[in-house]
Amino acid sequence: METLTLDRLASVYVACTPPDANADDALQRYALITEVRVVGGSRVHGNDLRKALTDFAVQLTDHAYKVGKCRTR
Repeated sequence: METLTLDRLASVYVACTPPDANADDALQRYALITEVRVVGGSRVHGNDLRKALTDFAVQLTDHAYKVGKCRTR
């Protein structure tokens, strides 16, 4: 899992091969990418906001990974 966090944005990348796909035959890698951002005002700023966005993005990605029955290969 890789994360990127900016002032008002957090993005998470994780390899995710669907259960019915053969990763060895794929022309490109499969991945799950989650992006969360703040639109408009926020009561939290700086490092606290970046941490909150990253934590939420990771939780959302973990959930999608499980629901999608992802495999690493």
